[in-house]
Amino acid sequence: MANHRTRPSLYFCTKRQVRTSYVLKVSGRKVKCLCFHEDRAISSHLIHDAQDDNHLKLTGCIAPGFTSSDIGIQDSAKAMKQVFDALGSFKEWKKVEITVKNNILGSETKKQWVKRRKGERKG
Repeated sequence: MANHRTRPSLYFCTKRQVRTSYVLKVSGRKVKCLCFHEDRAISSHLIHDAQDDNHLKLTGCIAPGFTSSDIGIQDSAKAMKQVFDALGSFKEWKKVEITVKNNILGSETKKQWVKRRKGERKG
C-alpha cells in the first residue's frame, strides 16, 4: 500500500501489526475504508481504493494496488476488495488487525519489488 500525499514514492505504513476499524469515508466518495483507530495522530489516514487508480486523488490516505507507476496505482479497487474479502464481511466499526508485510514504492515494478525484498532478507 502506498501513501501518495506528496510524491508517488512515499509511504508511511511500516511493516508491523496494525489495528484498524471498518468505516465509511465521510468526505468525498463514500467508500468502505480501514481506519487507524488506536492512534489519534493518524486516525484520519484511511486505507481505501484510489479513485480511478489515480494516486493524485489521494489526500493523506493509503491505497492498495497490485502494481504502481508514475501515472497511478494499478487495480486499486480490485486489491481493496481482496483485502476486505480476507478480513471478512464489512460491518462499520468492526475492529480488525492487519499485518503490513511489505510496501511497494510508487514507481517500483513487481520485478523490482521482488529483487528489493530478496535483498532485504539477505541483509
